[in-house]
Amino acid sequence: MRIGLYNRHLATLGGGERYSLAIAAWLSRSQAVDVISHTPVSPAEVAARLQMDLHNVRLRVVPERPAAALTALSAEYDFFINGSNLDFIPPQARHSALVVYFPTPAAQGAAARLRRRLRGQLAQQFLLPVWREGVYGETADGTRLLAPLAVAELPADAGGSILELRLRSTLPAVQPVIVAVDGAPALALSVGPQPQSCRVAIPAHGRLPHTVAIAAGAVAQGAPFALELSGWELHSWRHMLYRRWFAPRLPGWDSRLRNPQPDAIAAIAASYQLVWAISRFTQKWITRYWGLGSELLYPPVDVDRFASPAASSAPPASSAPERPYILSVGRFFAGQHNKQHLTLISAFRSLVAGGLQGWELRLVGGVTPGAAHERYLAQVRAAAAGLPVHIETDLPFAQLVDRYRGAALYWHAAGYGEDEERAPIKAEHFGISTVEAMAAGCVPVVIARGGQPELVTHGVDGFLWRTLDELQAYSRLLLADAGRRRQMADTARTSSRRFDLAHFSAALAASLAKAGIPIQP
Repeated sequence: MRIGLYNRHLATLGGGERYSLAIAAWLSRSQAVDVISHTPVSPAEVAARLQMDLHNVRLRVVPERPAAALTALSAEYDFFINGSNLDFIPPQARHSALVVYFPTPAAQGAAARLRRRLRGQLAQQFLLPVWREGVYGETADGTRLLAPLAVAELPADAGGSILELRLRSTLPAVQPVIVAVDGAPALALSVGPQPQSCRVAIPAHGRLPHTVAIAAGAVAQGAPFALELSGWELHSWRHMLYRRWFAPRLPGWDSRLRNPQPDAIAAIAASYQLVWAISRFTQKWITRYWGLGSELLYPPVDVDRFASPAASSAPPASSAPERPYILSVGRFFAGQHNKQHLTLISAFRSLVAGGLQGWELRLVGGVTPGAAHERYLAQVRAAAAGLPVHIETDLPFAQLVDRYRGAALYWHAAGYGEDEERAPIKAEHFGISTVEAMAAGCVPVVIARGGQPELVTHGVDGFLWRTLDELQAYSRLLLADAGRRRQMADTARTSSRRFDLAHFSAALAASLAKAGIPIQP
């Protein structure tokens, strides 16, 4: 059986990517598995960032496309798994499964049609390109790889603008490149390994979309890449407004405009043979939003890496904390289910003001690229000024393990201050970092929202809070009673094993067998 697992966001190597790669790794023990994305990722990167071995998995890179245009890709496989968040691809494989981290409402009616029309009009007004052929996904530094023939489409209103491109060859030799606009050669140049800028004019006439084709002429047949595109700048005030103001301040809208969602979300989800939900919380909203049942498949956590001293191959960092501390782990980003770092700092400030001495708060997480996320991190740093609060970004895995093991308490606040009935997406959908903390013997004191109540039994292996007063009260209780803290830490270690790799493998095998998908474990 040939299996393909798609994840548009693979290059981010975040929690959702870890989950989908765990499915692929398990299946690859007995089947041929492709993990498909649009941006090249190496097995070495996966091993370094996620501590995962993918030696039996092929990482396949295909040109970028909107989700609706990827249907034919699914037909290449006997079993197609869509593990990409908010990408609704109608499957054509004989067997299919959809991973749902959290569902999006299947909005219907006049208001929904108006929003979809508005998104389309905004994309046109901001002159956003549509990648038609040979253009691969954007990396963290904003570059894209191009095939020997790459084609982009611009709205008709882009006519009269100047398009500036910045190209370099992916080969050591210089190669001839032709840039054609609307089918007519506009520029011929030689491109080498050093970046080179060029400009082409977009014709002012016509009401049809404009095409820009970039053809590299000295590439061996079948080579997947020819050029690297490190700059795409359309010199129009409308596009500049988008790039410099709209997209940095509204990253959620940026994503919706670049990858619009289809009208029939619920119908597409229902067309999958299996729908996997990552938590009961997610299951509840799949039923509420789409009217569908789903299989519960909790994310796997390699608890032994956090519980065993042998998990850390490097000695504790020289910057390791000397004072006892409370830990919170979560990416620093603005919008959606923000990790509420400012809320945690406020709660810790109140504890210090109330007499807490000798303790620190450690906020650890990766940094999401982008101006809006950088401003958010600056806000967090400013709020922490003058307090024993330490912010550590992009720690190597060994140091992250050390932080978990050294912490007394683990705090989590995603979803605080939000109406869970109106905006459930802002709560934590599962909570891998909470399980990692428990595995390391760090007592969780986490918000009673989202998937967190599925992980923590209140008063047994941690505490669940609803108000900041409760967060502070439970924390004071544990910080003052080392004996109770040790007892709950031992129970937390045991509880974490409900989410280990063995439980995940058994649940995955049972789900496939129930659906009649012939995979041998």
